Amino acid sequence: MPLTILPIIFAFLYTCYILARKTFSISTFALVCGLLSCISLEVFDLIALTYPDALGLWKHWAMVAEALLPVFWLLFATTFAREKGLRSLGWIQKGLLLASCAFFLFALTTPLGEFFYSPDFGEERMLFLGGDGYLFYICLVFYLALSLYNLEKTLMAQPAPERWRVKFEVLGAGALLSVLLVYYSQAILYRSIDMDLVPVRAFSLGVGVALMWFSGLWQGEARKIRVAKGIAYRSVVVLIIGVYLIGLGLLGEGMRYLGISTQRSMFFAVAVVSGLVVILLLLSEKVRRKIKVALHKNFYQSKYDYREQWLEF
Repeated sequence: MPLTILPIIFAFLYTCYILARKTFSISTFALVCGLLSCISLEVFDLIALTYPDALGLWKHWAMVAEALLPVFWLLFATTFAREKGLRSLGWIQKGLLLASCAFFLFALTTPLGEFFYSPDFGEERMLFLGGDGYLFYICLVFYLALSLYNLEKTLMAQPAPERWRVKFEVLGAGALLSVLLVYYSQAILYRSIDMDLVPVRAFSLGVGVALMWFSGLWQGEARKIRVAKGIAYRSVVVLIIGVYLIGLGLLGEGMRYLGISTQRSMFFAVAVVSGLVVILLLLSEKVRRKIKVALHKNFYQSKYDYREQWLEF
């Protein structure tokens, strides 16, 4: 448990660093609130694990912290390093951002028993999802994936010489969001939350914050850009995230069918590693070039690789 507290303290210190060093902007405000939501979530869940008799109280506050994740991380992802901030968003993005506020209202007004139940939390640290909890986490996973998608779009819109300035900050935020996405997607898959995985989630918070802090100290401020509407490549990114989530489902079902005793911990470990691999692939220039070549060859009118045609000539 003491080792789990260290990433939380580290994340809090980074939040203080942001407030002290960065000028106020919407993206800075969203990042600070998003990190504080993650820190609060980890603290409340750790207290719930330490004092299982007070599970209802602390898990309620953890749910409130979870409800703040969609609005602040989507706000950060859609305004970070963008020239016009919120004005650059289309009406669909603005509608989704506004709708994310419903998470907070839902968490405050819905009884905790409608979210999940735990027959014997003292011995088996499992929370079984009710109908409202299942719907809540499905929507939460969608918003986490949407935030990742917007961060990737911002990174790839940066000019190549400037991209190194924001790469680690985007990678840090992306790693944090990806582990949350994996954590909640396996909860949806099993219709239950394994609270024993909370320390792994806290560790990922420290890793993500370390990457963002490195970017702030050594890479400098990001250049403000305008995000072009690259429809073709965006559809590929969404497809990769969708295939990844489907793969998680197939993996979980296969492990359940085989009856592997440690399936939940093994599943989460594999999912976290594969999630980080997905992020690295999405940020890879080489992979992007290959995707663009494949799109041009197979979907656009000009289907020929003119380098090959010239060499043949």
